[in-house]
Order: sequence, then structure tokens, then C-alpha cells
Amino acid sequence: MAFIVLAGVPFYLPPGSTHPMVLGIPYWMVISLLFTFLFAALTSWICLRRWNIDEPEEEAGGGA
Repeated sequence: MAFIVLAGVPFYLPPGSTHPMVLGIPYWMVISLLFTFLFAALTSWICLRRWNIDEPEEEAGGGA
């Protein structure tokens, strides 16, 4: 996740570079948007598939 965040901030591009354009948008913005969507997708996947939320045993019994 740290790589995605760092890659999404195009500090590694030459200063003042706005060309080439991709569909009328500076390519640094395309890079930033791509990594933003990648970060959102990874975070969603982690929350949906890898985050194990088990019901505590006290609540599973139905309460007394």
C-alpha cells in the first residue's frame, strides 16, 4: 500500500512537465488517478476478502 501511495504522487517526474497529454489531460494526472483507483481497489479487496471479522463467542450464544 505504501508503494501505491508513493507512486501516486508523481514527485519523480521532471518539474513543470505537462506534456505529453493523454486525452487532453496531463500525464501526471493520469498517473495519479490510476494509482488512486488502484489504492481504492486494493483497500476494498482487503476489506472484503482478507479482513476476518468473526462474531465473538459471547454474542454467538444468543445471550442469557
